[in-house]
Amino acid sequence: MNPTLANDIIRAYQAAKKKHPYFCEGNFHKAISLATEELGETAQALNDGRLLRVREEALDTIAVLARLVELIDDLDGDIK
Repeated sequence: MNPTLANDIIRAYQAAKKKHPYFCEGNFHKAISLATEELGETAQALNDGRLLRVREEALDTIAVLARLVELIDDLDGDIK
């Protein structure tokens, strides 16, 4: 992975965590709903021909999905 991209993903994740410190409060359906909303915003930016905005929204989508993975990881072995 390009180091710049990796850093941008980390920054998007950190910004999301700062803006919303309590992520979905363990509600997986809400987390998926948020990821879907972000992906929809990514698609809308693409439809509008705004590639810089597509990149920003894609990073936001990745940040939401990373937080979902964290929710799963916090289950401490209760994954089925």
